Amino acid sequence: MNFKKLYSDKKFSMLMSSYRIQAIADALMSIFSIVYIYEKLNLSLTYLFILFLLDAILSAILYIPGAKIMSKIGIKKSLIAGTIIFMVEYVGYILFGVNPLIAAIMYLILSSIGRVIYWTGYHVSFSIFTKEKKRGKEVSRLKNAIAIIGVIIPIIASQIIEKAGFEVLFVSAFIIYIVSVIPLVKMEDVKQEYEFSFIETFKFIFSKKYIRNFFIGASDGGEQGARIIIWPIFMYLFMNNDIASMGIMTSSVLFVTLIANTFIGKLTDQKSKASLMRAGGVFYGLGYLGKVFSTTNIHLFFFSSYQSIVQPLLRVPYESRFYEHIESKDHLIDEYTVMREISQFIGRSILLIIGVILSFYLEDKMTLSIMFVIAAICSIFMGALSKDGAKKDGTVTIK
Repeated sequence: MNFKKLYSDKKFSMLMSSYRIQAIADALMSIFSIVYIYEKLNLSLTYLFILFLLDAILSAILYIPGAKIMSKIGIKKSLIAGTIIFMVEYVGYILFGVNPLIAAIMYLILSSIGRVIYWTGYHVSFSIFTKEKKRGKEVSRLKNAIAIIGVIIPIIASQIIEKAGFEVLFVSAFIIYIVSVIPLVKMEDVKQEYEFSFIETFKFIFSKKYIRNFFIGASDGGEQGARIIIWPIFMYLFMNNDIASMGIMTSSVLFVTLIANTFIGKLTDQKSKASLMRAGGVFYGLGYLGKVFSTTNIHLFFFSSYQSIVQPLLRVPYESRFYEHIESKDHLIDEYTVMREISQFIGRSILLIIGVILSFYLEDKMTLSIMFVIAAICSIFMGALSKDGAKKDGTVTIK
């Protein structure tokens, strides 16, 4: 794939180059970092959910000061600082095997700070550097680039774990993240001023004007929480702790997304994003229900592949819609970005609070199954709440 041709703009090219390099490290870690933490926390879902619940709450609180920091140091330095923090976070995973409590504290600090500093700058940059009429295609191409990387990396990661251990995996991710800083150093800086105070931000999030976007974002956060946290543990238990099989399953499922992403990306720029999201929300949610009722690896692979095929119907128009929406806000791009991220982490927090409660009373597999049902509901809500509306210039956007 000719990335220079895809991203001719130098600013966007540098941002995407760094992101793709980071994607290699993230694909190495992906499902396996969650499994590693779960093992080191004595295979306790309760402890795992509490850890990620605290992470989500901290992130929701720190996004506003993180955006203030970005305003002072600029987006370029913010991206570099966030990348360096992620880098240290990855190698810090090794501490879970030495002292889980210290490791958990270190993870919470690094993960939340790195996230709020990096992702606000990333989303603002992406919205500025991409063109509105081709944004759906850009989102799908980026997802395809990540999927290409992800096809082989999980298998490699599972082999590294089995032959050398988790520690080598974490160090490998650390080294790859060092390389990802290089394109960011070459990227031109962009300035953006965060204007809302802490109280103003939360008042606007729950205002009548924004409340639909809040519920869409919160639903997205709940679904993401299930995909990022619940799915790896569900697969780990379902496959009886077989790391190699998990790697093969993950790689195989990612391969299926390539064609779907390309097709939906083109469709997103031509059709109503709300209509695509409504269909995608229902179809994707059904995949979670299919996983709940799976009884064999073949069933699980089928429903995972099915979700990968229909996921772009929901995710591509959703991401494209978000970047169009914040770009139209001009000097409030970062404010709307922060509000979306906070909404997501509020949604993830609610999912994990439910998970903590369920884990006290139910077996692990039943707890995870119920959380998949909740994720299905979140997916359907994302689509159902989406709504097309007219811009001043007569074109259509989504609210």
